[in-house]
Amino acid sequence: MKKLFLIFFAFCLGVPHLSPAQSSGFIVSGTVTDAGTGELLEMVLVSLPEYGLWATTNAKGQFAIRRVPAGATAVKVDYLGYVTQEMKITVNRNIENISFKLKEDNLTLQEVTITAKESKSAATTTRTMDKQAIEHLQVVNASDILSLLPGGSTQKQDLTTQSQINLRGDITKGFGTAVVMDGVRLSNNSNMALDNTTNAPIGIDTRSIGASNIESIEVITGVPSVEYGDMTAGMVIINTKKGRTPYTASVSVNPTTKQVAMSKGFDLGNDRGILNVNAEYAHAFKNPVSRYTTYYRNTYGVNYSKTFNKDGERPVLFNMNVNGGLARQHEKEDPDAYLGTWTKSNNNNIRFGANAKWLVNASWITNVELNVTGAYSDQLSQENVYYSKGSIQPAINSLENGYFQTNYLPAQFYNLYNNDSKGLDFSAGIKAVWNKKIGRINNNIKVGFTWSNSGNVGKGIYYDQDLKPDGFRERPYTDIPFLNSFAEYIEDNTTIPIGKTTLLLIAGVRIETLYLKEMAYTSPTSVSPRFKGKYTIIENKRKGFVRGLSFRGSWGEMEKLPSLGILYPENRYSDILVYNKTYGEDNKVFAVGKTLVYTDAVNPDMKWAKNRNIEAGIDANLGGVRVSLVYFNNKARNAYQIKTEYVPYAYMKTDESVAVPDNPSFRVDKISGDIFVTDLNNTAAGEVLLPKSVIDTTFIKKSRQANKYPVTTQGFEVSIDFGQIKAIRTSFLLDASYSYTKDVDETLNPIYPGGSHSSLSSNQNRSYEFLGYYLGGTGRTQTYNGTAKNSFNANFTIVTHIPEIRLTVSARLEAALYNSTDYLTYYNGKEWAYLVDDTGKRIDGSVYNQKEYATGIWPVAYASFDGVVKPFTEKEANDPRFSYLIGRQNQTYRYIRDGYDPFFMANISVTKEIGKIASVSLYVNNFTNTSPMVRYWASGLYQASKNISFSYGASIRLTF
Repeated sequence: MKKLFLIFFAFCLGVPHLSPAQSSGFIVSGTVTDAGTGELLEMVLVSLPEYGLWATTNAKGQFAIRRVPAGATAVKVDYLGYVTQEMKITVNRNIENISFKLKEDNLTLQEVTITAKESKSAATTTRTMDKQAIEHLQVVNASDILSLLPGGSTQKQDLTTQSQINLRGDITKGFGTAVVMDGVRLSNNSNMALDNTTNAPIGIDTRSIGASNIESIEVITGVPSVEYGDMTAGMVIINTKKGRTPYTASVSVNPTTKQVAMSKGFDLGNDRGILNVNAEYAHAFKNPVSRYTTYYRNTYGVNYSKTFNKDGERPVLFNMNVNGGLARQHEKEDPDAYLGTWTKSNNNNIRFGANAKWLVNASWITNVELNVTGAYSDQLSQENVYYSKGSIQPAINSLENGYFQTNYLPAQFYNLYNNDSKGLDFSAGIKAVWNKKIGRINNNIKVGFTWSNSGNVGKGIYYDQDLKPDGFRERPYTDIPFLNSFAEYIEDNTTIPIGKTTLLLIAGVRIETLYLKEMAYTSPTSVSPRFKGKYTIIENKRKGFVRGLSFRGSWGEMEKLPSLGILYPENRYSDILVYNKTYGEDNKVFAVGKTLVYTDAVNPDMKWAKNRNIEAGIDANLGGVRVSLVYFNNKARNAYQIKTEYVPYAYMKTDESVAVPDNPSFRVDKISGDIFVTDLNNTAAGEVLLPKSVIDTTFIKKSRQANKYPVTTQGFEVSIDFGQIKAIRTSFLLDASYSYTKDVDETLNPIYPGGSHSSLSSNQNRSYEFLGYYLGGTGRTQTYNGTAKNSFNANFTIVTHIPEIRLTVSARLEAALYNSTDYLTYYNGKEWAYLVDDTGKRIDGSVYNQKEYATGIWPVAYASFDGVVKPFTEKEANDPRFSYLIGRQNQTYRYIRDGYDPFFMANISVTKEIGKIASVSLYVNNFTNTSPMVRYWASGLYQASKNISFSYGASIRLTF
C-alpha cells in the first residue's frame, strides 16, 4: 500500500507538467477601507478560496491578485475586528478598483451570531464560534464551547477539575478530541500518565488554554482533511487574535472564578509587520466557602505576522507565535484530613509555531507552505502523604528477581510523592497546493509530508525520602526513547458545475509510520483514506419557498498513534512477603520478600487505534428558515489500554513460629529463598537453616499493551434557524441531537479471586488454585458485559438584538428529553448471564425484562496452575471447588431498561456595548433554580436531576 501511495504521489506531482500551461489569466485588484471612517486598512487578507490565490493589502489599502482564471468565483476579505465580507465576481477581463468597505464587528450590526455557525461550503460537518459567541458565552475554559453544539448542555464553570473535549461522546475511550491552537498541535503523545480507573490514555486538559484572547474556535465533528492526522475523534481548531488592535482589558467574575486579561496588536510601521501580545490571569476555587482547593492560571501569547514581497507577484505570508502559561492547583491542608497532608500539581508549558505560505502561482504549483512547531510541557504532581501503622512495617522495593531482605518503614511518617513529567513535542511539515481550472471544472490537489517527534525528559516518579512505601519503585522517564512519526498525504478537491447545480468531490489518503528505537511492532504503518462529497442543487435564492438545497456525505478513517504511556508502561513487580519475624527485647523486625520483575511489555500484535466515521447531511433554506440535518455513524476500533494478565508463580514461605536468637544475624539465599540464622552470642554453633512452612503456587499479575473492543455510536444532529422577526428584533433557533451507543465487550479478561485453596481449605496459607476468564466487565459481582445507551437532548434559543442601543439578549431552554440504558449480556450471539433463585440455583428463562430474580454468570474458561486454559462447563459449575469463580448480581432489575424522566433548565445572557470603549456581559444559568427530582425507571427511585446549580457571572471589556 505504501509503494502504491508513493507512485500516486509522484504521479500527481508530475501531472501538472504534462498538462497544458495555465494561461497568464487576469488581474483582480482594488482597495479595502473601514466602512465607518474611510480609513485605508493594511494587512487585510483578500483571497479567492476556489483557486487558492490571495494577497494582502499594502499601506494604501491596495491589493492585486494576478493570474486569475476566467469564470465566476468568490472573493473573501478577512481582517481582525471586522466582519468577513464575501462577494461573487465574474472574471473575463482585468478587474480593477474593487472597493471593499468593511464593517466593524460589534453590536451595531443588523445581525449578530452568538451560536455556532455551520460552514456553508464544507462537505463535512464544521461549525465555528466567533468572537461574539465566545464573549456572550463568557468562556473560561475552551471546553465550554461544547454547549453551543446541537443538543449541547451548559456545564458548571470549574477550573479545579480536569476537562477535555469529546465530540459526539468519548468514543475513543481515552484520547479525546484533537486540539490545534494557532497551528500548534496540543499533543499528548509524550504523556506518561494513564487513567487510574480504565488504564487508558488521558486527553488534553483544556484548562491550560487561556480563553480571553480567543478569536474563533472551529469544530470539525465530521471527516477532516487528510492534512490532519494522529486523531480519531474530530478536531477543534483554536485561533487567537492576530493583527492590529487597540489596547483591550477584560475582567470576568463568578462565585468560583476570577479572570483578568490584557491584549494589544501593534503595527510596527514601515511595513515591519504586526505584533500582537496578550496576557491573562485566572484564579478559581472548588468551593468559594471552603477554599481548600484552588487553581491558578497565567497564560501569555505573542504573535508576529508580516507579508514579504507584498506588492510582488509571489508574496510570502509569514506568521510566528509563542504561547504558553503557568498553571497550578493546590489542595491545602483540610481540617477534616490528616494534619500536614496536601496535594499540588503544576502544569507549565510553552508552545512555538512558525508558518510561511508562499504564493508561487505558476502553471505547475499554486502555493507552498512550511510549518515548524515545538512544545514543552513541565508537569509536576506532588502529594504529601501521612503513613500510620501500629508498628514498624516491611516494604518490598527490590528491582531484581529473587528473595531479598525488605526495607523497613517506621510506624508513622510523612513522605512527599513526586511525578515529574517534562514532555517535548516537535513537528515540521511541507505542503504543496496546485490548482488547475479546465473549462468550468476546478481541480485542487494538495500533497504534503510531516514529521513529528515526542519524548519525555522528566525525572519521573520518586519520593523525596528513602522511605519508599511497600511495592514502590522509582521510574525515571529519561530512560524512555523518543517517538517519531512520518506522514505523507495527498488530497484531490474537484468542483464540477452541472447546469445550475454544483458537485464537490474530495478524496484523499494519509499514510503515517511510527518509528521507535528497537522497533518491536509488526504493523507500524497506518493508512487512512477519506472521501467527501457535496451536491448543491439550489444556492442563495432570494425568493420562493426552496431557496437553498444541498446534500452532503463523507466517509473516512482516522488513526491515533499510541502515547509513550501506552508504549512504555511501568515495569511490573510481583511481591510476596515470605518471612516477617519480630525478635529480641527491643521488638526488632526482620522480613524477606520475593520479587518477580516483568520488563518485556511489548505487544507486537497491538494495532493502532482507528475510527471509521460516516456522515450524511441535508442543508436547506425553506422560506427563510435554515435547516441542517446530519446523520452520523462512528465506529471506534482498537482503542488503547493496559491489560492485566496472570501467570502461575511458585514461592516458599519460611516458618515464622520457629524461635530465633535474641541477637541474630540473618542470611538470605537469593535463588532458593533459604533463610539462615546465626546466633551472634554463640557463633561457634554456626548457621541454622530455618524450616519452610509453605511451598505454594499462586497467580500473579503482569500486564501489557492491548486493544479494546469496538464501540459504535450513531445518531443525528439538527439545527433550525427560523430567522429574525424584524418587528420585534428577535430570532428563534432550535437545535437537537440524538445518539445511540452500543458497547459490548466479548474479550476475555482473567480475574483471580484469591482466597483459600478449596481442596486444602484446612491450610489457610495456601492460594486458590483456579483463575477465571470472564467476558469483559463481568466477574463475581457483575453479570452484564455491554450497554446500549440512547440520549436525546434539545435546546430552544431566543435572541433579541437591538443594534441602535448595542444590546443583545438571549434566553435558552435546555431539555434532556430522553436518556436510557439497556444492560446487555451477550456472547457468540446468545445470552451469557442466567437467572438464579434465592438459593443460588440456576433456573430457565431470559434475564431481560424481569424483576423477580437475581442473575448469575459463569466464567467462559478457567485455568489451574498448569497454565492450561479450559472451557468452564456445567461440570465445573457443579464442582464445589469452582464455586468461588461463579458470579452473582443481586439487583433483580438489572436487565430492565433504565433511564430517567425528562428535565429542563433555562439560562439567560445579556451583552451590552457602551460605545466603542466598553462592553458588559452578564449570565444567569438555571435562573429558575430548577432541580427537580426525577424517577429512575428500573428501580423506581427518585434522585435529583443533573441540572447545574443556580450560577451567575459577569464580564467587562474595555478598549482604548
